[in-house]
Amino acid sequence: MTSKVDATLNMHEGGRKVDVRGPISKWDSDEDYALFTVVISQVHDDGTVTNAMGSSVRYAHGATYWEATAMVTDPGRHLRPGAAKAYGVATIATAGDPEAYPWPNDVELIPAVVAAGTRG
Repeated sequence: MTSKVDATLNMHEGGRKVDVRGPISKWDSDEDYALFTVVISQVHDDGTVTNAMGSSVRYAHGATYWEATAMVTDPGRHLRPGAAKAYGVATIATAGDPEAYPWPNDVELIPAVVAAGTRG
């Protein structure tokens, strides 16, 4: 299986939450399902780093996209619009031992557009 993180990700709750998603392709015949874990890291101008972490639900063989919500790990910090790094790991269940495949992606964080009458 091959996966990545989308290049543009939506932030909510003042940069405390990120909707993360990405494509899934090339499932191998022995792969039953996959779980995705992601860390979003952003280095700020003052040299500090903010991290957000999240995990997906289980996706069955044949799924074409995955989604997870990453939450900022330090309650006193938030992510800002702009460049960040996404570190993803797909853990795949097979007939044998589970397999884990890590990958990094450069991403752009943007504020989510919230429809009138809803909260984001």
